[in-house]
Amino acid sequence: MIDLGKKYWTRGGRKVRILCIDRKGSKYCVIGLISDGREESLESWTIDGLSDVGKSEDDLIEVS
Repeated sequence: MIDLGKKYWTRGGRKVRILCIDRKGSKYCVIGLISDGREESLESWTIDGLSDVGKSEDDLIEVS
């Protein structure tokens, strides 16, 4: 389960900044920004960190 107090990267190695974990009206309730080093793109995930395309490079991985 995704937690606002933890740090995440994508499975593909890009840094993620989580904005909220309680989006209403969608199973993709986690909203965040994925960084490519120059820009950030808006994405959403399930509470378990899965992207909307199934297992992908954009799934969330917790980092310490």
